[in-house]
Formats: sequence, C-alpha cells, structure tokens
Amino acid sequence: MKRDELEMRLIGLEAKVDALFQLIGTGGAGGSRGGDDDAEAVGALSKLTKKQHQTLQMLIRGGSNDDVAKKLGCSVNTAKVHVRTIASKFGVNKRGQIAMMGKGMIDGVSDEVYQNLAGVPKSWANDV
Repeated sequence: MKRDELEMRLIGLEAKVDALFQLIGTGGAGGSRGGDDDAEAVGALSKLTKKQHQTLQMLIRGGSNDDVAKKLGCSVNTAKVHVRTIASKFGVNKRGQIAMMGKGMIDGVSDEVYQNLAGVPKSWANDV
C-alpha cells in the first residue's frame, strides 16, 4: 500500500475513533457530547467509506446511479458497486431498504458525530 493510501486510512480511522469517543462521552479530540447518539447507527455507519456515505446520502434523496456517478465524478458502474457494497454492509438488497435504513441511522447521530464518521456533513447531498 502506498504512503498516501495509508495516511488516508489513518485519517479515516482517527475520525471514527473520535466519533466513538464522543458517543461514549469520554471526549476524544472533539470533546464530550454524552450518549445521545445511537450506538448501532454509529457502528453501522462506521463501516462505510466516504464515497459510500456520499452514495448513501444520494440514495436517501432518491438519486439514481447516474446521479451518483455525476456527483462523485465516477462511472455508473462504480456507482453501482458503491450501492451494492452499502446493501451488503446493511444486510439488505433493495435501494429503498438502503435509503430507509440509512436515513434512520443518519438521523440517529448528531451532526458532529456523523461528520467525523463520514468525512462529509449530513447536508452534503442536499442539492440533488
């Protein structure tokens, strides 16, 4: 693995650790928030990559594979792979299920915790 790839993975892991510390109320880099966030949602959302979070937000807003591809600057096939991977991680097989579960999970965590987990704000895909 290249150094840049390792650094990006480390940054992502640090964000997830910070989000988990915030969830349990022990501080982390972002300070203490308390236990208002849904632990299951944090766990499931922490399994997604930044691109998958962006794809998930697009699906929640009714975006097609073409919409996802355009917004992410990737091919439609890559967008389809993101959708399939999210479905697999959530244990579902339909876009509607992904969207419903994803919305529930995202709504279950604070904006700050979500930003730390996802690397993008909850409002990232609002302009779809």
